[in-house]
Formats: sequence, structure tokens, C-alpha cells
Amino acid sequence: MLTAGGAREVVADVDAHRVAVVAELERTGFRQLRSRVVFEPAAGPPSGSAVAAAHGADRAGQG
Repeated sequence: MLTAGGAREVVADVDAHRVAVVAELERTGFRQLRSRVVFEPAAGPPSGSAVAAAHGADRAGQG
């Protein structure tokens, strides 16, 4: 429908697990140009002390 209507470019967010949607876009000649990864914050502070130790080391050198 899009190509029949003259569309030369489609901007869309399609979840990667929606294989049928991605396949249909590819079948009609559209190709993926870029992808996006969405990160969400963790439920709590990071485990371990590597992050805290790195921040402490940065502050130790600042006078």
C-alpha cells in the first residue's frame, strides 16, 4: 500500500521481534538504515563497588 501510493521513504519504529512486519517492509523494497536500543534504569543501585570505587578514585585526585 505504501509503495503503491508513491512512498519512497518510511520512518517507523518496529520491534525486532515483529518478524512479519520487518519481512513485509523488506519484501516491498524498504531496507533498514539504522536501529535504536532503548535502555531503562535498573531497579536499584548497581551491584558491586566498581562504580563507587571509580568515582572515589576520581575525587581522590582532585585536591
